[in-house]
Amino acid sequence: MSVGFAGRQSILALKLAAGVDQGPKSVHLQDLIVLAPTPDELDRAGEWVLSQDESDQFPALVKGVKDYVQRALG
Repeated sequence: MSVGFAGRQSILALKLAAGVDQGPKSVHLQDLIVLAPTPDELDRAGEWVLSQDESDQFPALVKGVKDYVQRALG
């Protein structure tokens, strides 16, 4: 068995996914803000998150969280 380390982009994607799932008061979303992703990093994370759920309302939820993070980063 081998153990690997998650890279920055993977961590951003996982934190975004958890933030979408748990909402703006989640520790994951606060972690994401502290990580200060660039717009490009956030877009790439969003692409992965969107691939995890095909429901009609999910893209709007992901966009809302991405917008929240970008506003928090100013």
